[in-house]
Amino acid sequence: MASNLDNITKYLWDNKGKYSEDELLNELSKIGYAEDEIRQGIRIVYGSESTLGKSELPSQSTGFFNMLDKKVYSNKKEKFFDFLFGFLGVIIVNSVLLYGIVFLLSLTHSSGRGFDILNLFNLPYLNLLGIVLYIFEIWYFAHLKRKYVVIGIISQIAIPIIFIGACFVIFAMSDF
Repeated sequence: MASNLDNITKYLWDNKGKYSEDELLNELSKIGYAEDEIRQGIRIVYGSESTLGKSELPSQSTGFFNMLDKKVYSNKKEKFFDFLFGFLGVIIVNSVLLYGIVFLLSLTHSSGRGFDILNLFNLPYLNLLGIVLYIFEIWYFAHLKRKYVVIGIISQIAIPIIFIGACFVIFAMSDF
């Protein structure tokens, strides 16, 4: 006969992706399992990823604009907004930063010893800075476990590459 802990861990594995830990805890409590056994089962199934009780801590805020703490998604709307932020917001932030740098450097050009916007020698450095910004953003949001922001950033990079590749294949096969 299976022990209570075996039944609890089986139930948790079966429902891990379907319900939050708190919902699973409440359901197992309603069934009549002891809270200590339930928590032990959650530690076995979720390990260090367990979010049980963390939402009660004041420093563990999971609001959208909280970019300092790890994200705990509670619904699909939060996932969608994080994806949208990664897909659209990051390019806006990068554009503002890079154009701001170009503007500040162009101000020094009027004195004759500064940055020349039209000098093609400097453009690779700006592109390199843009690539470094994307790599940093992917690392930063992956470190915060904001998975959907990372997916949005990677999608923003991959979709144009795939589109251009598909156009290249179509034009290469045509009779121009």
